Amino acid sequence: MARKSRKQETAMIAPLANPEDSIYLCGIYGRLSLVNSGKQDEGDSVENQLSICSRFVDGQPELRLADTYVDNGKKGTTFERPEFNRMMEDIKAGKINCIVVKDLSRFGRDYLEAGEYLENIFPFMGVRFIAVTDGYDSLHSSTDERTMTVPLKNMINELYAKDLSQKICTSIHVRMDKGEFLPGRLCYGYMRLNKGDLTLVPDPVTAPYVKLMFELRLNGYSYEAIRRHLDEIHAVTPSQRKAQLEAGNSKQKVSEYWFASGISDCLSNPVYLGHLVHGKEPKALYKGQRKRKEAARSEWKIMEHMHEPLVTQEVFDKVQEINEASKKKYRESHKNAKPYENIYREIIKCGDCGAAMHLGKYVSQKTGIETRVFRCGKYRETNGRECSIHTIKENVLHDAVLAQIKLQIQVMADMAQKVKCGSNDGRIGSIYESSRSRIAELTKRKTRISRLRESLYENFCEGILNETEYREMRADYLEQENILQNEIEKAMGQKMQIDTFLSKTEETATVFKKFSRKKKLDRTMLEALVQEIRVFEDEHIEVVFKFTDTCQTFLKEMEEDEV
Repeated sequence: MARKSRKQETAMIAPLANPEDSIYLCGIYGRLSLVNSGKQDEGDSVENQLSICSRFVDGQPELRLADTYVDNGKKGTTFERPEFNRMMEDIKAGKINCIVVKDLSRFGRDYLEAGEYLENIFPFMGVRFIAVTDGYDSLHSSTDERTMTVPLKNMINELYAKDLSQKICTSIHVRMDKGEFLPGRLCYGYMRLNKGDLTLVPDPVTAPYVKLMFELRLNGYSYEAIRRHLDEIHAVTPSQRKAQLEAGNSKQKVSEYWFASGISDCLSNPVYLGHLVHGKEPKALYKGQRKRKEAARSEWKIMEHMHEPLVTQEVFDKVQEINEASKKKYRESHKNAKPYENIYREIIKCGDCGAAMHLGKYVSQKTGIETRVFRCGKYRETNGRECSIHTIKENVLHDAVLAQIKLQIQVMADMAQKVKCGSNDGRIGSIYESSRSRIAELTKRKTRISRLRESLYENFCEGILNETEYREMRADYLEQENILQNEIEKAMGQKMQIDTFLSKTEETATVFKKFSRKKKLDRTMLEALVQEIRVFEDEHIEVVFKFTDTCQTFLKEMEEDEV
């Protein structure tokens, strides 16, 4: 078989200008809001978004699809989305370094936050961003695009969301005034005979329990006593009834236990007088109300005599007097109490069941000294039927957490020193340069193989190769290309891991150093350093710190490589 000259072969394998930057590991991101989830005509269905992005990635030789992320039924006005958060974690882990979306509105409709990601966060993390139908690619974007075009499109997307919000809210209020609108959540004690009905009817299963609650309250029962009684007679709970009525389609967690807070809400709800109540927790994006917040009772919109009542006005009024007297008594007993902040809120969890720990207090009858303690929230709410008490005094928790923070500050200082030494003596730099060189070498070899494979057809047409030789050599070259591509992606992942490690270590060490001289634990310190605190029995605690896992893992791997 004839062969081509060495001189001719050399001319075909010129290396790329920047081989280490020629491959991007892509994540395709798609999003569809709840409001638009039924639309198919504007091309924004999830399937269409993924199809457009996939075709684009397939047509770009430097892009390699690593994963796909879809937030279905999530609004663009918030970035608290499960798949978006998973994508950000994959970026931090070095799994992807390029995001592809159909257009900027699929990424988000919050002008300020979308701009923060595109203009600051992604460039800082070295992430390429592509919006296919908007023709935007951060790698090739001009200054005008970055400073004017993209922010303008983000602003238009946010204005669209606000305009849609205003139209929906207006429509809802018109229906409220006509008595045609019902809240999405059915009130305990009522049901609809048919799905589209606009009138509530008493639920034969739960209405008797509502009447019982009012009766017990009139007879002097506290909320806690009513809760215990309902549990003892196995009264159907709101979540159980919701699951029954929705035939298993309810996403709410089902509990067989009653809670005093829920009973308190029932005993003050005008719906049991036959009234419809709207506006308890208003939300309107166009007014800047992004999250639901309980409104004052004077702001509620009450439409009277819309359905059959479960209690009389006389009974309801007497119960409200009892409720108000109870509140007044509580306020009187606590009027001299000093304001107190729970600095551990949303951070401290039960180490066994994962429930939030509840902060309470007790006063010694002998000394009169007040002691604050944390207890498992699930144990407290189920009256000891689930989990165990997990008691830990607040001052003991303070000392233990502060001691672990001080220890972690020293660990981070040592880690930063190791990184500094590693950079100075060339260990980390050597690993980094080795990764760059390997990417360049592998890319060069892959380019050479690709060009040799492309020349096979020409040789086949000229009769230099027969069909069997052509097919065998082509298959062999394709296999070599795939192997080299896998090795390139692995080397790029290592390079990105080093980049992430260096930035994370410096960032983490700076944050920890900021609190090194503090002697008193406060909320600011906890929010900056601590991810979660887990409390186990016998006052054993576990503190999960932010940032440190990536740094420690990399250093351990580096030390193992040296050994």
